[in-house]
Formats: sequence, structure tokens, C-alpha cells
Amino acid sequence: MTATNTTVSAKDGNTTSFTMAFATESVSGAKAAVNYLKSPSTENPVEPAQDGVDATGITAPTGGSGIRGWLSGIYSLLSNVLGVKEVGSSNWATTQVSVTNAATQLVAARAGRQGVVVTNLGTTPVYLGGSGVTTATGAFLPGVAGASKTIPAATAVYGIVGTGTQNVSVEELY
Repeated sequence: MTATNTTVSAKDGNTTSFTMAFATESVSGAKAAVNYLKSPSTENPVEPAQDGVDATGITAPTGGSGIRGWLSGIYSLLSNVLGVKEVGSSNWATTQVSVTNAATQLVAARAGRQGVVVTNLGTTPVYLGGSGVTTATGAFLPGVAGASKTIPAATAVYGIVGTGTQNVSVEELY
């Protein structure tokens, strides 16, 4: 085996100078680059991702090796579990509804809906919820023109007011 040493001046993150030595080793014509910090005669080789300790009860994914094998396995597992959802909606529908003091349907249920935005067009508070919504149980939409609430649901949405009527604008994103 023969070794060729090369030294390079370097600085760490605190701008402290040090010398890094690189040694290329050759055994029977086969070459392997091994990095050493400081002096090859006093330091062990620096091998990537060899620090720390493997967790117990975890098995490496099959088909890979080393850190790249672990990372590609982790990526594959997470991408299947987390999934990727497209941002935005393909469709947008708008309407205005006059809400009364009885539960008033604002939008019907729609599979795949991303959300409904209800905007108060006047000064009477509106309470939002399901078909049995009341002023005591509904989500409060203030009686301020322009106040809005986003409901991320595919279910039907209803509104109710305490007395009289109140117009609301309804935007459906699906």
C-alpha cells in the first residue's frame, strides 16, 4: 500500500485556521480517497454519516445502502403517507343568500370541496353550522359588512340570524 498526502489550509465556522490533510491510498492498483482531519498518522478517517447510533427497532429499507439508501427509503415512505395536495381549486362558484331566523342552507354538500367562504354583507350577525344550527350553537360571523369566515368542509353549510334577515355572499371552492 502506498499513500500520498496533501495538506490544505482551511478555516472552521469560527474562522479558526487549521490544516486538513487528504490521503489517497493505493492497494494493488485500486485507489480509494480517504479524508483525514489534521494528520493522517494521528486521526481516524472521516467517513460520512458514521456519527451517532442507529435507533433500535428500525430496519433499513431494502434496495439501498448507506445514507443515500436510508434517505431514499425515508422519502419513499413519507411521500406515500403524507401525499401531495395541489394548491388552489379547479372551480369557484358564487352566490348570495338571504339568511332568516330559521336554519337557511347556504350551500349543499359537495364531495371534493376544499372550502366555503361566507361573507356578511350587512350589520346583522350570522351563525353558521349544520342543518340544526341555532344562534346558541353556530359559529359566529360578526355583523360587520365584509366580515368573512372560511369553512374547510365538504358538508352542507347553513346559517341563521336572531331576528329579521341578513344577506351573505357565499364562495364555494371545489
